[in-house]
Amino acid sequence: MIRLFLVDAAADLLVRELLPGDVIDPAGFPTDNFAILAQVYAGVGERSVVFFVDGEAVKTENIVPYAIFGDASGNFAGGAVFPEGLHTISTTAYIGRNGAGPAIAGVSIDVVVRGVVDPTGTITPPSAGGD
Repeated sequence: MIRLFLVDAAADLLVRELLPGDVIDPAGFPTDNFAILAQVYAGVGERSVVFFVDGEAVKTENIVPYAIFGDASGNFAGGAVFPEGLHTISTTAYIGRNGAGPAIAGVSIDVVVRGVVDPTGTITPPSAGGD
């Protein structure tokens, strides 16, 4: 099982769990510097997690914590995650590093982003050197 969380990347604090149909409105938070954290449960033995936004792979993480913009020893890199509108966020955990081997867990949720979000981070395609 995988759960997704919205993170205040400036303070490195969990804001809330993301659930299907959630609305993310930066005006309702003290920051607009966000990350998304994937927490994998049930001891599935994952070695990597791949993040997808609207069906496109955007980040591969090989080391916990698994975050959409990455991190440096738990210091989350952040940015606005998406432009306004409806988006599908998906993550898949894999048995191998860099999204290799069998997929062993996954989650996909739709969220709505409201308000003007000025990106400070960049979503890039997954690379073999993901952390």
